[in-house]
Amino acid sequence: QYLRVTMATIKCKAIQANAGGGAIDTLHEVDVEVAAPVGRQLRVRVHAVGMNPVDCKCRAVGGLAGPVVQFGYDASGVVEAVGADAKFFRVGDAVYYSGEINKAGTNAEYHLVDERIVGRKPAALSHADAAAVPLVAITAWEGLFESMRLDASGAGRDADLVVLVVNGAGGVGSIAIQLAKTFMRARTVVATASRDATVAWCKKMGADHVINHREPLKPQLDALGVARGADVVLDLVDVDSNFDAVVDATAPGGAIYAITHGGGALDATKLFIPRRASLHWGFMFARPMLDWDAHKQHALLNRVAQAYDDGELAPIAAVTKAYSVDELRAAHTLQESGKSMGKIVLVVVPDGDAAAGGAAAAAASK
Repeated sequence: QYLRVTMATIKCKAIQANAGGGAIDTLHEVDVEVAAPVGRQLRVRVHAVGMNPVDCKCRAVGGLAGPVVQFGYDASGVVEAVGADAKFFRVGDAVYYSGEINKAGTNAEYHLVDERIVGRKPAALSHADAAAVPLVAITAWEGLFESMRLDASGAGRDADLVVLVVNGAGGVGSIAIQLAKTFMRARTVVATASRDATVAWCKKMGADHVINHREPLKPQLDALGVARGADVVLDLVDVDSNFDAVVDATAPGGAIYAITHGGGALDATKLFIPRRASLHWGFMFARPMLDWDAHKQHALLNRVAQAYDDGELAPIAAVTKAYSVDELRAAHTLQESGKSMGKIVLVVVPDGDAAAGGAAAAAASK
């Protein structure tokens, strides 16, 4: 699809924040150079980027894993060049991925990424819908099927376990509901939401029941006939903000998966005694940061892509914007408002404009 493939450095536009962090209005456009890929790297012409809460946190403090000013941790695009050792992809392949939190993010026209954390883009999805998926799918998958070691085969060995997804209308919640239904074959997935729109969204994602996380959880589970509590709990808000309520809603021998923390203290003993339940922590950037079986994220994203292509998963992008500084600022504002649902996506290259992307690649490398 590209007019010319080159291994030269490419100049392009990117959106960055100020070093050391800052407010939303510090986001600004800059010219950057994206080097030729080496080793197992890919250089990707970015077609769409996804927005996540971690973007806001990184912008505010100047990076969570070192001094980074270019954020963005979801992308869908087309491989424009490959390193000498690349094995999984070749030029022209459509891909999707999250990236690495300690390196330059995806908020740019071109991006370098290790192919071991890249999956093939679902053929059934547009680049915009594909860009919504990687970070949240990896987060939910690693919690359900790696940390808690639930059955992802589709055979239904864990189908009778009750799954509770706190903040079901968020990005991770939106895909977690679906992974539990599709891969676990879970018969009972309970999501939490507090507004009519988010309740409807959770049901659209496949939740069997929706309860209000602004009210005590356990009595609502009791009313559903889940008197012992949930066997699997994904607590997708700051775990220190609701830990007591979540523990109370967890069944004996159950498991809680948490992904974010507001800095408060946790008394974990109430989870262990007498419930003998467990607490698992998610950090989806761990594999690439620590060079820890990073290829497993490639395999994971390919499995999710196949599920999309088989019609088993629904898109989770709720808001789509054109890529610009103003729209990225608006996306940060919406993300921080607490009113967003699903994922926010910004389109860099509209679907159907691949030829234009190729022309840009040829021109930028001259």
